[in-house]
Amino acid sequence: MQQLELYLHQENLIQQLENLNLLGVNAIGEKIPPLIVFKGKNVWNQWTSPDAYPNTTYAATVNGWMEGEVFESYFKKTLIPAVGHQRPILLIYDGHSTHVGLNVIEAALKENITILKLPAHTSHILQPLDIAVMKSFKDRWDPMLVKWQRMNIGLPLPKKEFSRLIGSIWVQIDSEVIKKGFKQAGIYPLNSGVIQESQFDILKIKQWKSLRLYNPQSLFSIVLNFINTKQFIISNSKNKYKERLINQPNSSSKQQGKTLVIEENTLSFEEMLLQKVKAGVIIKISDKNSNWSRSHYKQ
Repeated sequence: MQQLELYLHQENLIQQLENLNLLGVNAIGEKIPPLIVFKGKNVWNQWTSPDAYPNTTYAATVNGWMEGEVFESYFKKTLIPAVGHQRPILLIYDGHSTHVGLNVIEAALKENITILKLPAHTSHILQPLDIAVMKSFKDRWDPMLVKWQRMNIGLPLPKKEFSRLIGSIWVQIDSEVIKKGFKQAGIYPLNSGVIQESQFDILKIKQWKSLRLYNPQSLFSIVLNFINTKQFIISNSKNKYKERLINQPNSSSKQQGKTLVIEENTLSFEEMLLQKVKAGVIIKISDKNSNWSRSHYKQ
């Protein structure tokens, strides 16, 4: 099944109007209807425009900024219908608290949508709209706004006109510009090489390189070390599993017994748990990639 990558971006184009605009695009250059958030208690009909982008969504909040309920409504009623039935979907956006509400996550799981939050302070490197699309957007927005102000000297831009201008510009954004944003961010086509080492924090990249010199425990081993209560010896042989008796020096006869040898990447957790319960004598967690081991006895 083809993967559809979708990116959401919110932008405050005119600070003094306190209007928030949420835009979304995908990696093949398609756009979804924008969300415009006004400052107010309710959205009035005179704030909307028949010339806005098709299916534009409107909302109002006390301060004109995004709120959890507004984003949830947009996610369910606009975004999901706009992307159609193609699945799976990788949805990429920043980690703003309103974007990661429980209801949004549950709706995403139900729709086979995976949410990926971008790291903080990386918009100039990893956000496709910041990299390419918003420059094209603002290059059109600024002269349009100046033209309107010259024709309406001293008047504030009406919300209805704001909606119309947003729609007219959004229609003009070229799909190739959108694709370029995903490519330059290394998101699609996937390419980690586009991010130069000089763009990383010097101290953090140095620390990361030093950690690579070690041979850390695998996730498999870490999970075993955390949850197991029996003796497991991780092995890389090709056999599924085998049982053997191990003599435990300096221990009572009660502590001597079966040791279960589990082969990594061959048994499911449920199978390991079952075998562990059947073994029923000694707990010994060891990892040949580390220099420690721990034994314990459990009735």
